[in-house]
Formats: sequence, structure tokens, C-alpha cells
Amino acid sequence: YELKRINELQFRNIRGAFIYPLYVKNALELREDLIKNKIYIPILWPNVIKTNKDNIAYEYATKILPIPCDQRYSIEEMKKIVRMIKENC
Repeated sequence: YELKRINELQFRNIRGAFIYPLYVKNALELREDLIKNKIYIPILWPNVIKTNKDNIAYEYATKILPIPCDQRYSIEEMKKIVRMIKENC
């Protein structure tokens, strides 16, 4: 719920999700900032990034950041991730 206002992707809450799909226009810059701070953000659909930049699949592959939210992260670490995202969006 913390990122709902900045997320341009509309979806239903799914129980047991291991990532939070965050769609933002500055995803490439945000990904770099998070990685610099040792927060791993995987690239979904890396094969799509090699395709035509004018299609919707390319846009989704480059602008949806799969924010991790699994057992490897504590509540405090998740709060830090959310804070960093909010500061950069």
C-alpha cells in the first residue's frame, strides 16, 4: 500500500507474492539507485529488452521493477526500500 500512489500499474492484491511489480517512468534510474544500495532488482523478460523499443512488451520489461518482498528481507529492510523508492520517484 505504501507505493500505490506512485505505481502506474493497476492490479489486485495477490497473497503470497514474492515481488511487488512497480511501474514507474524513471525505472531505469531507480533500478540503478537501488542496485547501488545493494538492493537487487531482477530484470523480468530480459529477452524482450532486445526487441523493438516501440512495443508495449518492451515498455513493460523496462519500466516494471519487481521489488523483492520475500523472507530474505526484514520489515526494517522493506521500509528502507520503500523509503528509497519514494525519495527517487
